[in-house]
Amino acid sequence: SACDEGDGQGEESWKVKAKGTGANRYEVEAGGSFYTIHRKIEVFATHVYVKDTFTNTTDKDLGLLIYNEMPVKDKQFTSCRLAGYEGPGRMVEMPHHGGASVFVTDKNTGIGMLPMDDVYIIQSVLYAEGGTAGMGTRKFALAPKKSYTLEWAVYPTGSGDYYDFINTFRKVEGRIGTVDGAPGFITYTPKNRRQVPTKDYIKKRALKYALITNLAGLADNPGLSDEGIAFIDFPKERELLRRQAAAIHAKHPGIKIGFHIAHSLYCTTNPDRFADSKVITASGKHANRGAPAGYFSRKCADEGWRWYVYYPTPGNAFHDAMMRSVDVLMDEIGMEGAFMDGFLLGYGGRWTYDGRWDGHSAEIDLKTKTIKRKLASVLLLSQPSMIQFARKMHNKGGFI
Repeated sequence: SACDEGDGQGEESWKVKAKGTGANRYEVEAGGSFYTIHRKIEVFATHVYVKDTFTNTTDKDLGLLIYNEMPVKDKQFTSCRLAGYEGPGRMVEMPHHGGASVFVTDKNTGIGMLPMDDVYIIQSVLYAEGGTAGMGTRKFALAPKKSYTLEWAVYPTGSGDYYDFINTFRKVEGRIGTVDGAPGFITYTPKNRRQVPTKDYIKKRALKYALITNLAGLADNPGLSDEGIAFIDFPKERELLRRQAAAIHAKHPGIKIGFHIAHSLYCTTNPDRFADSKVITASGKHANRGAPAGYFSRKCADEGWRWYVYYPTPGNAFHDAMMRSVDVLMDEIGMEGAFMDGFLLGYGGRWTYDGRWDGHSAEIDLKTKTIKRKLASVLLLSQPSMIQFARKMHNKGGFI
């Protein structure tokens, strides 16, 4: 669908061919002067699953505005939710704090829609307005002759209950897991984060995974706070953490310990600490979260200390630092894991303009339908490194 961009008439050379390929399976092939689409549809008892393979048939990078939507009559909706939030409107690019989904009801039934592959989830635009409800992407791009498959699903929900939709989806996708023990913080605030909890504290909470808050007031420099993996640069802090871990293990045998890590925020005065790993904003500046009061002293802020924003991807310096941090945390400090704040979030910027391309993302002019400039999703670039980070932690007997 063209949604609110262009006239939606398509190109004259566009050809479409549909066919059934077996029980509850269908295919549609279509193409024009710039790209082709091969759609595979599979119908299940609970949902319909769609795979759309787009191929750029030109010799240039191609941007596409893609929408999958359901037209409805005026005022047909009785309720709607975007990423779980009630009310109509539009969410342009998925908010950090929600799962991409659209759910609408009328007086008879409910219908849920979700993007399923990583690219579609990250780029997704969700909307329920103006006689339509659906999802799409305004950032999808392909290199010459390249293909990619966007995947999405539709869940009819007879009860009209949003949570029936979500729980059915979770069952189908195997996303209902088991937690083998309770996690919980063992320090009330960063100011008393070095305490060793009493046996009564642990017993009342039935804790198996003991978590420590962010590393505020570093031993090496009390005017600093480490949100990420900069503890690898602060030996005095590591020594106090090692002693604390040993004391907790001695008092509570079998408990596993970890502390808060927001990996992309690095406490340093040197923005070139990981020069090939910077998140660069649309304005061309290195992203940073500043030196917020309460985390940094005025003196440290004046000295240039900041939480600079980096991302790991295989082959860059920050990836190597991430892998090293696992060894430091587990082998030197003696803790077993981490509470990851923003594991795949994109603190400080979900897109980077540092020259790397993820092969799928671009700024597209909504009027001319042409690419203005290519960019990269920090989440797509980071994902292989974050998987490797988690596996390394798990392979050493740790937790996240």
